[in-house]
Amino acid sequence: MLSPIFYSRKHFSNWTFLLLKAAYTYHHSIKDPGAFTRSPKYTIQILIDSIEAVGSDMTRYSRP
Repeated sequence: MLSPIFYSRKHFSNWTFLLLKAAYTYHHSIKDPGAFTRSPKYTIQILIDSIEAVGSDMTRYSRP
């Protein structure tokens, strides 16, 4: 089941392309129970990249 954030415009209406990508990545990492088992480095890296893309400073984290 999709979260209301993905099909309702009532919650947030100022979506940018990078923000939508970051929200999808976060949603996928939360909803996929085996993501950290199958490919933990990939999952961590796409989360770091998504956070960085929306403007946060991720320099203290190293790429896995």
